[in-house]
Amino acid sequence: MTTATLDSAQVREFVSNKAIRAAAIVGEPGGWSVRLRHGRADKALAAQRSGRVRLWRSLDRCVAYLKDELGIAVIDGIDARRYEPGVGGAKRPDRARALRRAHAAAEYDAWFREQVALGVAQADRGEVVDHAVIVEDSRRQRERLLAAAKARAAQR
Repeated sequence: MTTATLDSAQVREFVSNKAIRAAAIVGEPGGWSVRLRHGRADKALAAQRSGRVRLWRSLDRCVAYLKDELGIAVIDGIDARRYEPGVGGAKRPDRARALRRAHAAAEYDAWFREQVALGVAQADRGEVVDHAVIVEDSRRQRERLLAAAKARAAQR
């Protein structure tokens, strides 16, 4: 029994064995799918976890995935007859904001750990930091953070 879909791992293996005869991008309501000719069968590229037909909202990202991730550089055609932009919409519009916050938190964590390591190294060498320098640095940082908070509040 054959399935109507192929996952990315299967496609990579078939591409390396030159078993994919053709690839086409097909417009669907809400995005773009990929159809692959393997032997005599015409199969859709499936999403890794769900096994359902994978859809890209962006044609550019679909082409980039085929080329960069699967090694398919020749696309035999694009069928946009069934393509309907905006159908389905973004299921998680908050994800971009959450990812930006996560990246900012990771960046801050790396900076903080670096600062702690520098302080520990200075203490190990017996270097003393003048209290006035620390107070001035804290004042400047507080002013910078307040200015950034005011700018964010003004954007809302």
